[in-house]
Amino acid sequence: MITWGEQLAGHSDHDRATFFLRSSENNFIGNVAAGSAGRGFDYRIHWAFYGEDECYFCNGIDPDRRSNRQKPMGIFRSNKAHSNIWQGFLLENFEQFYAFRNAVNVPKFENMMAYRNREQGISTWNNVAAEYLGGKLSDNQWGIVIRASDRVTLQDFDIVGSSKIFKDHTESRSLKLCSWPDWRHQGIMMPSFIWQTGSQDPGLGLRLRNVNISGYDMEKQWYFNCKSTEPISISPDLRDKQFDYMSSAKNVRISDSRGVIMDGCDATASYGVKDIVITDMDGSFDPSRNGTSGSIIQDYEHVKGILGVGACSSIGKCLAFCPNACLRKFSLKVEQFGTENWKLRI
Repeated sequence: MITWGEQLAGHSDHDRATFFLRSSENNFIGNVAAGSAGRGFDYRIHWAFYGEDECYFCNGIDPDRRSNRQKPMGIFRSNKAHSNIWQGFLLENFEQFYAFRNAVNVPKFENMMAYRNREQGISTWNNVAAEYLGGKLSDNQWGIVIRASDRVTLQDFDIVGSSKIFKDHTESRSLKLCSWPDWRHQGIMMPSFIWQTGSQDPGLGLRLRNVNISGYDMEKQWYFNCKSTEPISISPDLRDKQFDYMSSAKNVRISDSRGVIMDGCDATASYGVKDIVITDMDGSFDPSRNGTSGSIIQDYEHVKGILGVGACSSIGKCLAFCPNACLRKFSLKVEQFGTENWKLRI
């Protein structure tokens, strides 16, 4: 490591990584990043990175003359990151959707494995319509963090919070989870709002498909200093403290001895968010185990009142399950003047 203030002019190791990647067109298959003093894979596509005769604002007219952010992505498959001080994978600014606007030319990250990284297993930002297809995450402070990204698919993942083998291994090395008392131990951190709201933008949230989450209920036995531990949480990034990240779950299995899915109480206390809604397509979260589709919502009257008395069942942590309910949030814009006496009836 280069000591601060002693580095050569223009050089430092403060963005250090085993794999420092800046072109989305290359293929990365079967690589392993282990034991870095920084990140395992630093794969961030900057808007200013161009090749010969490039232009960022080509708007899809000439697909060979656009930023790397919007060029077709190469293969990213079967890569592994473990035992890194920062993130296992840092993935940012994949915008292929805006160039092609289809479901084929989107960023795809396949069969990833990240374990025993001190911070996030996978950390993402502005990966539009990204698909994370297949993977294993274990013993990271945060499993996967999704920020500033719309229409994200997380499919065929096994996410484990704490396992005894790694807990015992790190006990004497001061690298166990929750090194700082304000750190949370969480499986999936998802946004609370749609990032891009234009008519040509994806306009959807997170799609969970065939995901297993376990091991986030050991804080009292192993990690007393964690601020909180939960399988799913929302990001502290906020817009008007409103939840409009339209998300759904199918074949999602959460194993938690406390019965916790997400802490709706903390979402309100810490971030002021009071209207979380996640569509349960097959009854994955149905507390009665009847396999009834419905919605997970925050257990407040202004959210569930429209469904009538007894339509929802409280499941703890300020959440409720509403069978056979499909809820959506919408925005209604009216003129500034002359509408003060209008009433909206639903």
